[in-house]
Amino acid sequence: MTDETLLLIGCGRGNGRDVLETHAERLETQTETDRITTVTYDTEPEDELAATLSKVAGERVYVMVLEMARTPTTEHALIPQLAHIPGDVHLCRPPGRSAIVTNVIADVVRDCTPADESSPLVVVGRGSPSTPYSRAVTTYHANRLERRGPADDVHPCYLLEDPAVEAVTERLQCESAVAVGLWMADSPLRNDRLRSTLSGCHTEFTITRPIGKHSGITTAILAELCAQQTIGEATVTGVGPHPPAPARPSVGGPPPAGDQLVTESRSFAGRRGPRGE
Repeated sequence: MTDETLLLIGCGRGNGRDVLETHAERLETQTETDRITTVTYDTEPEDELAATLSKVAGERVYVMVLEMARTPTTEHALIPQLAHIPGDVHLCRPPGRSAIVTNVIADVVRDCTPADESSPLVVVGRGSPSTPYSRAVTTYHANRLERRGPADDVHPCYLLEDPAVEAVTERLQCESAVAVGLWMADSPLRNDRLRSTLSGCHTEFTITRPIGKHSGITTAILAELCAQQTIGEATVTGVGPHPPAPARPSVGGPPPAGDQLVTESRSFAGRRGPRGE
């Protein structure tokens, strides 16, 4: 049998390292993958990851970047570093793009809302929707939450702009509402910005607990791993430090029909042989 590794990778700032290790510990008892490895970087993946990734074991390595949606840092700085992994690399879809995560969001929202009430819900994405993945994921979950509950008045927005949190909250005509941040790891900067913004609103906001360590995220990771393992011997589609970019969802358009979110996954061969070639 092929020796397989699941590599969970992400930014270690805030509680990022703890989030990765939490999911790794759960997955140890839920998957038959030969090993689960976690790798974190601080600020510059292109400068920090090469040596560590070159030591990742496994003939076939499934890489899960723990994030809600692909970011420019992931696309342009992290993913090219995967070529340092000696084995055959299969890049998984981010867990944040799973329909399972909608249930996670709904769960933490219900924790903040009395059973007999339905407060408006503000769904806050990281940064801005300038990257199509970010917009697609935020609107996808917001639309599903509005259709399925626990809120029937859902407002997607972003920490920075288009629309910013302030622009959305100014339009709310209610005494209380709930806000949920769509990011996997807690960042003091993001959390403080969100709290500061909401504290100046005329509406009293309750911010949900973070979603990153929720068991449903582990389930989403496992579901994607199983899907990639089913593909297993898929044809290698790119080689070397710059694997081909995926097809991107259109910017600014409506979310995909139904519950189908535009997704991507890639496989490419890592380098083999001695380092430093």
